[in-house]
This record gives sequence, C-alpha cells and structure tokens, in this order.
Amino acid sequence: MDSDKYVWIPRDLGFTKDIAVALLARFGCPYKPLFSDEPAGDEIRAQVEVLIAKEHTVNKATLEPWPNARLVSCAFTGIDGVDQAMCRDRGTAVYFVPDYSKTAVAELAVGLTIAVLRKLVQADKDARAGCWDRAVAPGIELHGKTVGIVGTGLIGCESAKRFVAFGCRILGWSRTAREAFVAAGGQYVNDIQALLREADVVVLHLPASAETHRYIDAAKFAAMKPSAVLINVARAAIVDTTALVEALRKHRIAGAGIDVFDTEPLTSTVHPLQSLGNAVLCPHIGFKTDVSLNRLREAAIENIGRFTRGDAKNRLIP
Repeated sequence: MDSDKYVWIPRDLGFTKDIAVALLARFGCPYKPLFSDEPAGDEIRAQVEVLIAKEHTVNKATLEPWPNARLVSCAFTGIDGVDQAMCRDRGTAVYFVPDYSKTAVAELAVGLTIAVLRKLVQADKDARAGCWDRAVAPGIELHGKTVGIVGTGLIGCESAKRFVAFGCRILGWSRTAREAFVAAGGQYVNDIQALLREADVVVLHLPASAETHRYIDAAKFAAMKPSAVLINVARAAIVDTTALVEALRKHRIAGAGIDVFDTEPLTSTVHPLQSLGNAVLCPHIGFKTDVSLNRLREAAIENIGRFTRGDAKNRLIP
C-alpha cells in the first residue's frame, strides 16, 4: 500500500486528469486525483481524505464509503442539503463556493423576465409556424418597470445592476441590508408586502431554509399586481408551487419564469406548470455557463488549498 493521499472527484464535473493535477499543484494541495469512474478498493478508499461533492446533498451516505475523509469541498452554492451536524460530529470540514455563478444566475433572471414580458417562447413557435399575426397582444417593455428583488445577497446585487441598466426602479427586501445593493441602485423597503404591491417584476434570490420554506405563498401572490411577473432562479422550496399554479391559472399574476423545481429533473408533461402558457420554464440552467463552470471547478480545488493552509474563507464547517 502506497502512502499517497487522494481527492475524490466526480467525473461529470468536467475535469480532465491533467487539469486536476495542474490545479491541485497550483493551489498547494498535497493530493492525487481519484476520479469517480476509477476502481477504488478498501485500501485506496482509506487514503481518500478529500471529497469534491457535486450533488447538493452531503449526508451520512455521502461520507460512509470514505472512512478517513477530512474535507468535503462542495462544488455548489446552496448549502440546504448539507447535514452540518453530522459533518461536525464526524470531524469533517466543509467548504463551499458562494459566488461562482452570481453573474450567470443574474443574467438568467433578466433573460427570463424579458422572455415572459415579450412572450418569446410563443413568438418563436409562431415564427417557426409561419404565423405573422400583427393583431396578437403586444409584449411589455421592461424599461421603466419596478423590479422587486427578494434576497439581496451576492446574486441579488448582481441582478440589481442588470435591471438598473434596463432603466428599472429597484426595490429590495432582505434579512440583511447590503451597501452593495444600494450602490447598485437599489432601495430597501421594510415590509415585503410593500414590495409585492409595487413591483411589476418580483425576482427571488433567497436561500432555501426553514425560514424561507414556502415563503412565497397564496397570501403573497394575492398581494402582487395582476400584471406582475414572478421570477424564481433561487430554490423551488421557497415558493408554494400549488399556489403559484393557481395564481397563474386564474391570472392573479400575469406570468412566471421558473428555473428550479421541487423534483428535478421534470418528467415530461406531468408537472402542472408545463401546461401553462404564461410560464417560461428552464431545466435548472441558471448556474450553467462556460465561464461559471470553469470558475466552479477552479474554486472547488482552491478551497482544498485553503483547508490545507487553515484559511477560513468559504468554510462552512471547521
């Protein structure tokens, strides 16, 4: 048995061995890469000290095959699926990557907003079918609209910058006020109901937690304008899906752009949102751009280097 120490890497994260070796060396990580599709007997498993977790769940089953894992480097931002108590009891440190996709997600928030307001999905279908009917209902301009951003963390601030560029008025509600949000052109309101009453577009950037579970419910949809649009590029759990479907069907709100779902992936034609023409749906692609995925891979390795030298940045569990 050799004395090498390993970092286990999911193959579908997009690393090649050469890239992994180069990044590990660059960030001073004393580990060799072991990819998920490589054979690993008990001896090798015992030498794995670091796991890179791609899925959003880190629990007992994740760590059970790796008796000497000292670190889980999460290749994702949302930490609601991490069993923090279990990791702490086990003595396994956890790092995560909070900002790798902030630009990508903010851009999709704007893109979904325009897709809903300008009815781009239907326009594409019409053009492909040769339908050139000028009598159809016109789209709605984003310029001059009030955008309410619920959750003004890193991604919320990035969204504010982009909506300001479209000439929008920006309102924000969050548990913690941030100077960056105000600097981006946002204005905080003290009451979420006030934001919902005034906003033409409501953009969700809240994390999933016990406090935010089903936070956007029937009562909050009732507070929104009938002409308002909801954009969710955060977590499905923060919206009551049944209430959303009801609001869209009965036109209590005008439309929605949704990138996240309670169960993923969707099975074709069974989710109630799939049958609604006033909803634009994406298969959870907010994080998925060329630049953000490269940044993710690099950040996951960089956090291993931080752990090695005792740097607390991006550390969730010591």
